[in-house]
Amino acid sequence: MVNPFQDNIDRMNYARVLDKFNLAIKRHENTYTDFFDAKSWDMFTSQLLALRIPDVSVQSFGGFEFAERRMIGFIFDKNITAPITPITITFNTKFSKPPTHRDYLGAVLGLGFDRIKIGDIRVADSMAVMYVVDDIADYICTNLIEVGRVKVTAKCGDCLLDEQHQGVNMKINVASLRVDAVLAAIFKLSRNKAGDVIDAEKVFVNWRLASKAQILSDSDILTIRGLGRVRIVGEDGRSKKDRIILNIIKY
Repeated sequence: MVNPFQDNIDRMNYARVLDKFNLAIKRHENTYTDFFDAKSWDMFTSQLLALRIPDVSVQSFGGFEFAERRMIGFIFDKNITAPITPITITFNTKFSKPPTHRDYLGAVLGLGFDRIKIGDIRVADSMAVMYVVDDIADYICTNLIEVGRVKVTAKCGDCLLDEQHQGVNMKINVASLRVDAVLAAIFKLSRNKAGDVIDAEKVFVNWRLASKAQILSDSDILTIRGLGRVRIVGEDGRSKKDRIILNIIKY
């Protein structure tokens, strides 16, 4: 199968994906890659789906519905779940300042694992849930005892954050559904500053690079590197100044 990518990293990663695909075809069984960032897995799955491969379903999995980092699966048996384990990490909030996303990631990388083995890390005030490939989960739960300078407890298979931290429902007023207008309203940026963030290629709609004038629709996922992720729920009428009242969920 031809590798169409010119960028060296994309080409190398896609070659790894093709290795898993060839293994799946040879064994006629479900096979999964490690985790890729949103740009990569979207790009690779789009390429594979365009080939219209018979008998095998090409899907992505992140451990929860709106995961950004995902593994690609070549699926024959739909009753088998992807090899992803959620790990709930807790600490004593009475005595400790909450670790950051960087702290959690650094602690796990410090155990000797590559980034490709780790999916999304969802951080709340009192805990975090980290999604990892199954074969490293037990080791992390046994050996992850400190994040930053905070003593922690890690439990495999627990996913309390999914129950307690589904995102914050918000209403914002926007002049239009353009990406730059919505981004500015959510994060209280000027329109020019929002445009700068988009120009810096830090903004994605449904995992693909966004443009300033792109119009958002219901259920779109707006991801801003370094700031967070937002799902567009839908319009809720107009304000007295005829601005759009938009329902969103901010993660």
